[in-house]
Amino acid sequence: MQIFEIHFNPKKETGTVFDTFCYEPESPFEKNLGNLYIISQLAHVLPPNSQLLEKLSQIIKNEYYSKSQRNPESSLKESLKKANEFLSKETQNGNVSWMGNLDMAILSIKNSLLNFTRVGSIEVYLQRGEELIDISSNLEFQNMEPYPLKVFGSIASGKLALEDKIISFTKEPSQLLLKDNLILELAGISDQKSLNQFLKEKKEAFSSINGACLFLIATKDSFFKNALTAKEPLKYFPLRFPIPKIALPPKNVSLIIILLVFVLTGFLIFRMETSKETKIAKENIELARSKKVLAESFLILKNRDKAVSLLQEALEIINPYPEKPEVLNLKNSIEATLKTLTESKE
Repeated sequence: MQIFEIHFNPKKETGTVFDTFCYEPESPFEKNLGNLYIISQLAHVLPPNSQLLEKLSQIIKNEYYSKSQRNPESSLKESLKKANEFLSKETQNGNVSWMGNLDMAILSIKNSLLNFTRVGSIEVYLQRGEELIDISSNLEFQNMEPYPLKVFGSIASGKLALEDKIISFTKEPSQLLLKDNLILELAGISDQKSLNQFLKEKKEAFSSINGACLFLIATKDSFFKNALTAKEPLKYFPLRFPIPKIALPPKNVSLIIILLVFVLTGFLIFRMETSKETKIAKENIELARSKKVLAESFLILKNRDKAVSLLQEALEIINPYPEKPEVLNLKNSIEATLKTLTESKE
């Protein structure tokens, strides 16, 4: 894995602090969990919060590597719980200036498996071949509750391919890179030398912004011994890929073409309907998960009634999808929590 941490004008007085953190396993036991990467920003900083990003990142890192028998996704989930608990305590102690001002993306990579989450305006892009897509857009839910409860929630997962590039940036670099299509030039970079040249050529444009960019390239090392080939789509991140060419025999070409048109038309209609239903199901399942996370946050704040209401809403959302294994696990977890809350009230 090649890692580039780019900090644009960190000494510029803007009232905003930002940082990137890259953690690697420190013992043989921690290797099971892979690497952890964090990019973060805090706007309108007051003196008590000058070290908030570092504290929060350290809490996430400590919990992530605390139990090597867990898989990376479970470790990331537990890390987010710890982060939410920390921020809730800060709020209860009167530290509320970070609310609405915190942006952070957390990525874990083990072999070719990527798990990540984000909060705020941090964006995460994946570049594979000639495709460049925003893989963080589906992590934003419009119906989430306001801070302090809208902190860390949903996790996205997928498999990386060799030479994949992950580009994550804070707000100001995002605006510049996307506005002038500089992100396409950045995505074409493959080593430190070309990166230095790119930054040198765009020095004037970058001189006016303040923020960070985390740039990761999947290289052929021990972390990617089981990686996908570059032609394979990610399991969860939708990538477009070319339709394979079909060699037709010279005889009866017209008949074969007509047959193929009928077959492909029927297949595409079925695929579009299935894809639409699958997409809606995934969105609803993720929404239910987010409500469950919010409910846990309300329990931390000792608002039992709101937590129960959110859990009941989550159950209603996933009831139409009983055949999905992930729904069954989520449903059992929600029902167990509701039962505990009901019994404790009695």
